[in-house]
Amino acid sequence: MAASYFGQPANAIPVLPSAPTQLCEMSQIMGRVGSDVILTSDVLVAIDDMLAGAKKKLPPDKFAALRAAQVQEVTEAIKDLNAHYKDADPAKAMSMSHRALLYQLIQQQINIKLIYQDFVKNVPKDATPGIEESVARNFEELQLPALMKRENVTSRAELETSLRAKGSSLDREKRIFKEQILSQEWMRQKVSGKEKEEEVTHEEMLTWYQGHLKDFESPARARWEELMITFIRHPNHDEAYKAMAALGNRVLAGASFADVAKSGSEGPTAGQGGQRDWTHKGSLSSESLNQAIFTLPVGQLSQILESDSGYHIIRVVERQDLSRKSFLETQKEITKSIKEERSQKRYLEFVKSLREKYPVWTVFDNSMQQPRNPDDEDRYSRR
Repeated sequence: MAASYFGQPANAIPVLPSAPTQLCEMSQIMGRVGSDVILTSDVLVAIDDMLAGAKKKLPPDKFAALRAAQVQEVTEAIKDLNAHYKDADPAKAMSMSHRALLYQLIQQQINIKLIYQDFVKNVPKDATPGIEESVARNFEELQLPALMKRENVTSRAELETSLRAKGSSLDREKRIFKEQILSQEWMRQKVSGKEKEEEVTHEEMLTWYQGHLKDFESPARARWEELMITFIRHPNHDEAYKAMAALGNRVLAGASFADVAKSGSEGPTAGQGGQRDWTHKGSLSSESLNQAIFTLPVGQLSQILESDSGYHIIRVVERQDLSRKSFLETQKEITKSIKEERSQKRYLEFVKSLREKYPVWTVFDNSMQQPRNPDDEDRYSRR
């Protein structure tokens, strides 16, 4: 019976971000869904969901840097909120960027709790033990090692101490983990999968394609090579110009462009024979270079060009014009996008219906009365 409700793949287990803030900063109530509350520490859990799209596009090192910066930004936003928490409207005095960031993360956590509460209300009681056993096993096998690595500890006792120093606990981490996994699974059953049963018509695909033409375009680009003389290395512009002309004359006399670049060019790619990688149209700060790269005949040396930093002679090696994938090439991609849009629409409609069933409050509601958590002392240790 449990298999009908729990099917989370192991590689989808979320790893919660670190929370480099103090206990007092992480225990303020930011929202409530029914009888459950969302603390300032809870919003950090939503960072990975918010960055899911970036994770698919960025190299691991760049994503790690982005994620670290986002954790720091959320931490600063939490400090900003706590500085005004006793105000009648705490969010009013916050910076606009911090307010928008926390609002987005709080809404994500509200949606998770709404879906989880609906799951608990509707799942057959005899399925619950098997489901919770599966979740607990996944926590011990996958999430617990990740938490210990994140906190740089070697035992459960050390982990508990580290978590409590940050306003959390092992029981609380288990509770959040369970809510995340089961809300994801419940959402899949209520929303996802239905689009597989619905046909995407040719007319829908064509309309979508025509409305997203830029998504299928590849801008004009060129590979080129460069000789450069920088102003900073010469006493004046006239001397720099003479040095540039001398390099160009060597190439015209039959010398290898690469050899001349290595021996005399002062550009950033001189050591690579002046070779420049693919450059998109309009991407350079120098208008004269931009224009030459996309108008000069392939293989022909340019005149001496001037930029803010020096003189240049370039030669285009290869150029590709603006191109666009055809409708026939993109039908599979379009079908996937349409189904994802349908799924997102169902998700929003489902969450909206849950907000009509369960009371929701957030610190952004401009309420004079702050809600009291009935079991603040250890709300996550009880079931």
